[in-house]
Amino acid sequence: AVQFTYDSPRAWMNERRRVDYYYEGSLIWLEADVLIRRKSGGKLSLDDFMRKFHGGQNTAPLVLTYDFDEVVRTLNAVTPYDWRKFLIERVYTAQKNAPLGGITDGGWKLVYNETPNVQGQIDEQTRKFISLAFSIGVIVNSEGTILDVNPDLAAAKAGLAPGMKIINVNGQGFSGEVLHTAIAATKNGSSPIKLIADNGGFKETYNLEYQGGERYPHLERDTAKTDLLSEVIKSH
Repeated sequence: AVQFTYDSPRAWMNERRRVDYYYEGSLIWLEADVLIRRKSGGKLSLDDFMRKFHGGQNTAPLVLTYDFDEVVRTLNAVTPYDWRKFLIERVYTAQKNAPLGGITDGGWKLVYNETPNVQGQIDEQTRKFISLAFSIGVIVNSEGTILDVNPDLAAAKAGLAPGMKIINVNGQGFSGEVLHTAIAATKNGSSPIKLIADNGGFKETYNLEYQGGERYPHLERDTAKTDLLSEVIKSH
């Protein structure tokens, strides 16, 4: 049934959850790759699992089914480990956070700071929307129309919602620069951000209680650990 959500509008995507299984699936296999490399001293990798699991004779096209136990057996044939528990915890059990073991055990860490990342800059310059998803929790287009909100962060908690149009920020007419400046100023202040938004012709003021400044995700090297993540990327 999830296929019916593929063509759904951008609005409320964060409330519905995105197709996280694609992104998190990649993170799970990245963690498996890093784990295999670490336990084998760099002699083996996920590529060895792939060769065993998908390897076979050169034949005409045919259908070969597999099950969970076969995945576990093949992983154990590459590197002995409790792969059953590993997969059950990450695939069949809901977790609070994304599976970041491949990043953290791979010698890197997820950090947030006020420097825009490359993806955010591309979005603003070419796709014409501003993602403030990690600060006040809102994504707006260049004209101020809200495309989506994070239901757990300041914008949504103040009452803002997709479809509304921000027309004023702390007494100034809306622009991306004005909104960025207002968010950055919260790092050294305690006053809420005052936004006026139009909602179907009705204008209302929203006070955003936020003091974190601009906030963007980055990967930062953890020099206390071996840089296995770069090895994973290099090999492809």
